[in-house]
Amino acid sequence: MLQEWELREGWVTVICLVLMGLCVSWAYQSAAWVEGMAILQAVVLLGTFLGILLAKSRLPGRLALPLSLLAGWTWAAYLTAQVLSRFARISQEEAVVRLSEFLRDLVLVPFTEGATADNHVFLFLLALLTWLLTYSAAWFVFRRQQVWWAIILWGAMLLINMTYAPEPLTVYLILFLLAALLMVVRANLAMYEEDWRRAHVNYSPDLITSFLRAGLMI
Repeated sequence: MLQEWELREGWVTVICLVLMGLCVSWAYQSAAWVEGMAILQAVVLLGTFLGILLAKSRLPGRLALPLSLLAGWTWAAYLTAQVLSRFARISQEEAVVRLSEFLRDLVLVPFTEGATADNHVFLFLLALLTWLLTYSAAWFVFRRQQVWWAIILWGAMLLINMTYAPEPLTVYLILFLLAALLMVVRANLAMYEEDWRRAHVNYSPDLITSFLRAGLMI
């Protein structure tokens, strides 16, 4: 049981995964598509934490995904309702009710001439999408040991934003690539460590630091 919950991938992997998600959220916040984009940071942090817990648990994917969706929907709705509450100067409860009405009206937008979706609906859907990407990235890294899928998912979301953003967001791309490179180095080293343990090969703990230092310099 303890071995199952052991973080064999290392805390560096966790930090790099969180940093990648935060780079994407910071880029969207800088683009300022709608008010309240700062909530994406909270989505990334909690989503990564829960994603790692579910990935390390014994729950199969068909059960873990609905649990994550339920948590993500609740968290995204709560954060969006806070933004709506401040914007409209109403209570949190009224904001939740109004947000639910906005989501209900969203279904009718294609069939109603001249109707448009509220900006807070866009914020909620973006927060929910961010949660799904956060959970998926954590699942691929810590359950399936497929680091590149996490990089592809986050990278696609970042590049889409950079394509349409009104201002340059290169600094976030640089930070993202740096975190991605270090995560690849650490994840590959973790696989080698597992093979070394099985073969009872002794190695210096300083080897991990040396590999990360080399990756950082590259």
